[in-house]
Amino acid sequence: LLLRPLLFVVLLGAALQVGFRWTAERVAVAALISLLFSWLFAWARLRSVVGQELGQGVPQSPDPAWRKLVAQLFGLQLAGVLVAQADPAMLYALAPSGQAGIYAVAGRLAMFLSFAQVAVNVVLAPLMSSLHATGERAELQQHLRRAARGVALFTLPAVVVMWWTGPWLLSLFGPGFEDGERTLRWLICGRGFAALSGAVSLLLVMCGHQGVALRILLVTAVGKLLANLLLMP
Repeated sequence: LLLRPLLFVVLLGAALQVGFRWTAERVAVAALISLLFSWLFAWARLRSVVGQELGQGVPQSPDPAWRKLVAQLFGLQLAGVLVAQADPAMLYALAPSGQAGIYAVAGRLAMFLSFAQVAVNVVLAPLMSSLHATGERAELQQHLRRAARGVALFTLPAVVVMWWTGPWLLSLFGPGFEDGERTLRWLICGRGFAALSGAVSLLLVMCGHQGVALRILLVTAVGKLLANLLLMP
């Protein structure tokens, strides 16, 4: 979660210090390099910690249940990418020039409101699975309640701060980006509500209901695509 963006910023900053001139294509290459390096680092770290046990956990001849699980998890990832990336892509195709870039910047700023939820989910995911497997529903509910309160303590003040500083934050990206103030505030409302709703999808997956989570996400993705077609200029 932290290595890739940190490496990306370091690459950009180091290149600027030596007078390197960035273009959109070169920034994309830097992002790809940081992604590959972070993936290799994570893979090497996982191998060093888990070792041979990593391969022993996968059956030699996966049964249909394993294949179904893999397909469901892949579908969740694919639908999640569609929900996250459909807006700027469709804006680029349907809206006037420049709108997609303004929306993308506003969307990135609003993603800050998901920071607490993402951080909590890293700790909460294995805990959910363990408590569900042992049938400790009351303790699971207690941890979920504490996690929701912790996320709210971060998210609510962050919503207020971003609501009032939105125009200034957008202006940091250059002239014209202030036009995305209204868009940013709508996204702040959406991201804030999503964070305060809790780790619903993660809870379903960790408790063995990934099929339900997939159906919900697919309906959300289709509904979002239809809404975009109807509402985009």
